[in-house]
Order: sequence, then C-alpha cells, then structure tokens
Amino acid sequence: MDYTKEVDAEDGVHARTAFRDAEKKYQLHRERKMKMKGGKLRPGKMITRPTDMSDVLDIQSTSDVAMRVGLTRHDVQGYEGPVYTFAAHPGLVFLPGALSSTQQQQLTAASLVDFPNPPARTNHELQYGPLPGLWRAAQAGLKLNWDRRDD
Repeated sequence: MDYTKEVDAEDGVHARTAFRDAEKKYQLHRERKMKMKGGKLRPGKMITRPTDMSDVLDIQSTSDVAMRVGLTRHDVQGYEGPVYTFAAHPGLVFLPGALSSTQQQQLTAASLVDFPNPPARTNHELQYGPLPGLWRAAQAGLKLNWDRRDD
C-alpha cells in the first residue's frame, strides 16, 4: 500500500503522507532563545512553542470543531455504545471502544514488527534502502551503521 499523496514528477521522490503532515503539525516544537551577553550573541533557554490544538476533534465534547467536520452520533442496534460518522469523509465510521485491550495490543505489536517491513516505506528507506526486521533488530540491541552504505 502506498499512502503518499503524490510523486514529484521531476525526481520521483514521494511527497509526505497525510499522517506525516499531521505528525509534523502536532509535534513538540522547541527552540533556543538567543541573548546578547558581553556584546556577543549567546544561546539562552530552550523555549517550548505552544502547539495549536484548535482543530483537534474531541469526540466527547460538542465543540465548534465537531460541527465544522460534520460529526454525527448514531445509535446502532446490536452495537453497545455510540457510533460516529463524518460528513466530510463519507464511509469513515468511528467506533470508540470497538476493540478490546488484547486486540489493541496485537495491532500495536503488528504495527511495530510487521507493518514497517518492505514493501512498506519507513523514514530510513530513502537513505539506507529497505530495512527488514528493524524493530526486532532494535530489540536485540543492534544499531544502524551510519557510515556503511551499500551503493
């Protein structure tokens, strides 16, 4: 599966995925404030820049964001609990609590062990090529040799 938005026709490099765009948007941003001391610019304190969470959807609240994305709650016969749909994303159905803790753990383990293996792309693949067994190697204490390249 390829979840990239598009491929740059000029050099064939994949654009960032929607997930990566969201990850970049909500990551912790820290920056160093510089100050003048003795006529020289010196590094100062690290400042954490606040993250804009105004468009994050909280299913439990009835916020403006929920109205903006067209969130609708449904009660479905045969399913205990609420079911949500999104007008802006036809076919997307959100079922909170649909998976047991065991199922969530199995999916989490698979996302670390199985899903990053080829043909899936990882953020290391552009520089180092496919790296099968990356999670197992990390668990075994192996480290990536940054100097070695098999070009």
